[in-house]
Amino acid sequence: MAPGRASGGIKSGTNTTSTTPEALGPSTPCRAVHLKNRDGTITINIGDIDSQTFPLLLKESIYIETNNVANIWVDAASSTPIIDWIAEL
Repeated sequence: MAPGRASGGIKSGTNTTSTTPEALGPSTPCRAVHLKNRDGTITINIGDIDSQTFPLLLKESIYIETNNVANIWVDAASSTPIIDWIAEL
């Protein structure tokens, strides 16, 4: 834990994405979310409700500071890859 930060716990989830944009997970207040593209062949695009333009490539992960899991939106370049997430509450 970083100095000066209280432990608030974690919550994790999995999302089977599709080519239709959707919120990463349910509305969950948090400080940050770590996302990982579990798929080995399909790119998952990350962004907000209006635009998902940041590519999360095969097996890549990213840490995003946000106040709610549902603020992060995802879609897949094709098919239905799986993205795992863990939120710092």
